[in-house]
Amino acid sequence: MPHNMLVPGEPLGTQKARIREQMAAIVLKCWQDPGFKAALLADPKAVLQAEGIQVNPGVEYVFVADEMPRLHFIIPSPPVAQTLTRSEMLEVARAGTQLILPSIIC
Repeated sequence: MPHNMLVPGEPLGTQKARIREQMAAIVLKCWQDPGFKAALLADPKAVLQAEGIQVNPGVEYVFVADEMPRLHFIIPSPPVAQTLTRSEMLEVARAGTQLILPSIIC
């Protein structure tokens, strides 16, 4: 069953964990399969959908591949939820940095 990236009413912690797992699986598959990585870079929406992830048709998805010595740092848009506290927003920001830190320290 496809999963939305963000689900209204789903607890923030549950969303973060689900998205982290989905994206970790995508990264692992890229590491293991150069053809999959090339397809993801060429047509992210089609590949995400094929992996069971429901994408938003109004959003452009862009994936970039770090290749040493160049590392990309993405500054994401702020969370869309208007009711998040500063602490919750910081948790969302931390979730993104967890995905890039392994590239820096390895």
